[in-house]
Amino acid sequence: MQANRASELISQKQQTEGGCASATDCVVPPAAGRTRADSGPSDKAPERRAPRCFSEAGRLSGELVLTYAGIVVTIAATAMVMWSFAESLMEDMQAFRARALAERLLLMLIVSGLVYGNLVYQFARAGCLKRKRRHRPAPREELERLYDGSAPPLVILVPSYKEDVSIVRLRFRTTRTATLSC
Repeated sequence: MQANRASELISQKQQTEGGCASATDCVVPPAAGRTRADSGPSDKAPERRAPRCFSEAGRLSGELVLTYAGIVVTIAATAMVMWSFAESLMEDMQAFRARALAERLLLMLIVSGLVYGNLVYQFARAGCLKRKRRHRPAPREELERLYDGSAPPLVILVPSYKEDVSIVRLRFRTTRTATLSC
């Protein structure tokens, strides 16, 4: 009785938090090979775990928060470093130190390129995590419909004009293999 109540609570929580596409996705599966009729009062309750869709949604949300935090920290740290560089550049320009100025400019350019690559990666990661979080698997019936009909006809083009004899034999072998595998 308690196991059923726990299963219902998990399903309700998953549906309200958006962790599953439908109520049937959020049901906790029974222990393998056992039915309700098999369990008696002396039997130990079957071990239950949260379904994959519930744990996956929470993990992705946490990773998305960490990714956004990484973006903010990267931008803040870059702003502080560039401010420091700008101050050093001003000192070099006022003191007419051309070599030091060129070194700092080159270093700023290298650091900017590295930070740019880091931000591109982090924004791409955030987009990927958002798409994964929104993804809902296709129903089994829809997937099975892909295999209901026959395969479309196959055309294999084998160019062999003015080819070496060994190449033509190799292509013949490849064509024969492709034909027999259909």
